[in-house]
Amino acid sequence: MEIHYKKDSQLDDRLKNVFVKSEDPKDILKESTSKLPQNRSQRSSEDYDFKTYKGKCDIKQVIHFMNMHNENPIEYSAEKISIQYKLDKQIIENILTYFKILHCVADAKQLKLNDEN
Repeated sequence: MEIHYKKDSQLDDRLKNVFVKSEDPKDILKESTSKLPQNRSQRSSEDYDFKTYKGKCDIKQVIHFMNMHNENPIEYSAEKISIQYKLDKQIIENILTYFKILHCVADAKQLKLNDEN
């Protein structure tokens, strides 16, 4: 162990001759072979053809019949909705019972501040 603590002049001389040169690699930019789309706007969901099968409904339909039921629960009862959308009455009752549509309630001043930004 004592050998490690002594200064070695030969090793010192060798280390003085060692130089490290570092260079960053140059960025190689590949030319894109495919052209990027120029139209970056998003397509609306109406552009896609979604087929809803019997006994199923999509989220737009659920929101629609929930809104209609909230506005007029007598005319748009669970039974009438189940007949219209061809769904099980119990499923419609569960949806109307356990799911609610959130409504945003905000102060008029706060809305004006958000519009300015």
